[in-house]
Amino acid sequence: MAKNNMGIADDEFYSDARKLTNYASALDNNLRDYLAAVRVICDEAIQDQLIRSRLLDLCKQVESVREPLTSIVSQASKDCKTFVKEIDKADQFLY
Repeated sequence: MAKNNMGIADDEFYSDARKLTNYASALDNNLRDYLAAVRVICDEAIQDQLIRSRLLDLCKQVESVREPLTSIVSQASKDCKTFVKEIDKADQFLY
């Protein structure tokens, strides 16, 4: 008899949630390091006020991307875990 391949691979969804969280954490760390480096450059190396102000504007734009990224990843991770729980409940843990 053929094996039924219709089960949900719970571990894959939990793994995806972990990978997503780890990736976002690494990205957030890199963005923080980048912002810190640009700010140091602005404070200690850039003499031209126009260039300095443009770099600080860039920092604000990067910061505006960084903040929602954290909440998006958090929600996506929760959604993966909730999906598995809902499937387990609906199929009464058969798969």
